[in-house]
Amino acid sequence: MNRRLRVLSLINELHYVGGGENRLFSFALTVDRSRIDHTVASFRSDDSDKHPYFPARLQAAGVSVRTFGIGPASAAGERRNIVRGTLNLSRKIKWLSHLIRELEIDLVDAHLDPAILVGVLSGLLTRVRKVVTVYEAQPFPPSTLRTLSRRITFRLADAIITDSQARSDDIRTVIGRTKRRIAVIPNGIPPPIPNLPSDQMRRMLNIPGGDETIVIGQVSRLVPFKGHSVLLDAARTVVDKHSNAFFLVIGYEADKGYKEKLVQQAAALGLSDRVRITGYAGPIGDVWQLIDLHVHASLFDSLPNAIIEGMSLHKPAVVTAVGGIPEAVEHDVTGLIVPPGNTEALSAALLKLLREPETAGKLGNAAYKRYEERYRAEIMSAKLQDFFEDVVSAKEESPYALPASG
Repeated sequence: MNRRLRVLSLINELHYVGGGENRLFSFALTVDRSRIDHTVASFRSDDSDKHPYFPARLQAAGVSVRTFGIGPASAAGERRNIVRGTLNLSRKIKWLSHLIRELEIDLVDAHLDPAILVGVLSGLLTRVRKVVTVYEAQPFPPSTLRTLSRRITFRLADAIITDSQARSDDIRTVIGRTKRRIAVIPNGIPPPIPNLPSDQMRRMLNIPGGDETIVIGQVSRLVPFKGHSVLLDAARTVVDKHSNAFFLVIGYEADKGYKEKLVQQAAALGLSDRVRITGYAGPIGDVWQLIDLHVHASLFDSLPNAIIEGMSLHKPAVVTAVGGIPEAVEHDVTGLIVPPGNTEALSAALLKLLREPETAGKLGNAAYKRYEERYRAEIMSAKLQDFFEDVVSAKEESPYALPASG
C-alpha cells in the first residue's frame, strides 16, 4: 500500500470513560500519523454531562471524530424495545457503511459491545478488514443469546484483540474450533494528570486529616465482581490496627443500587467516617494524587487500566490473582498478590505495606519501571499499528497471532 492505512475505530460512546474508552483514547493520541490515517466514530451523543472532556480532548488533539447521534435506550415495553433495537441496529449499520465508503477505510477497529457487532456486519457489507477489541471483565455466560452472538461475531471478524492471555483463552473457548487470529496486546496509557490541587480534592471528597492520613484507594466501576464488599471487610481489620488509614472507593456505578449497599455495609462495620464511596466525573488524575496505597480487590477481571495507572504513578499495590492481573503484577516485586475473596490475606497485605513504608516504596518504584518497559501508550500503539497493517496485508503468519486451536 502506497498511502497511509485508513483505520476507523468504532465505540458505542465517548462520554463514559472506562477501560475500552481509555484504550482507544490513548491510541488516538499516540498513533503514528505518518503510517495511520485514524478516525474515531461513536454512536451515542447524549450524556455529555458525564465526561465532556473526553471527546473535546480528542478533537483538540486533531483527531477526527464522527458521531451517529443516537440517544439512550427506550423505556418502552419489551416488544417495542426489540423492534426499536432492530431498527437502531439497521440504522447504525447503514450509517457506518456509508462512513466507511466515504472515508475509503481499509480496516474497522470495533471496540466492545454493541460496536463490535455493527463493526463486523458493516465491514462485511463494505468488504473491508474487521478487527474487534474485547476483554470481558465478567465471565462469559455458558449458554445465552449474547454468547451465541459473540461466537458468530468473533468468527466473522478477521482478527480479535484482547489485553491478557487469560481473556484470550476465554475467547478461544467461546469461538470453538477455528483458525481465527487472536492478538494479546495489553493496554497502554499515559500517567493520569490532575487538574485540581490535592487540597481542593480532599475537601471535595471530605477526606479527614492531613499528611498523617494514609489513603488506600480502589479505582474501578462499582460492580460486585470488583470485590468492594471484600475490601470493606478487610478495611475493618486495617482501621482497627492502623488508625490513620482511610479508604477511598472511586468509580462509576454500573449496577443501580450497588453503591448504596456498599454504603450500608460500611455503616454496619462502623466505617462511615473512614470510608468514602463515590463517583468522580473529572479527570481521574485528580483522584490518583490522593492515593498512597493502591488496592484492587477484584473477584474476576481482565487487566484493569487502574492497575496500569497506579504503576505509572509509582503507587505500591495490593491486587488479586485473577484474569490478566498476575501477567502485569509480579508478587513481592512490583506489588503484592493475594487470593480473590480472601479478606484475611487482603488485610494482612495492606497492613504489611502500611507498617513497612520502605517495602511499599520499593514495590512502587519497581512497578513504575515495569510500566515504562511494557505499558506506555506508545508501546501499545506501535503494536496495534503493526497488527493492523498485518491484518490488511493478510499475511499468513503474525508475531501477535496465537496458534489456532485444534
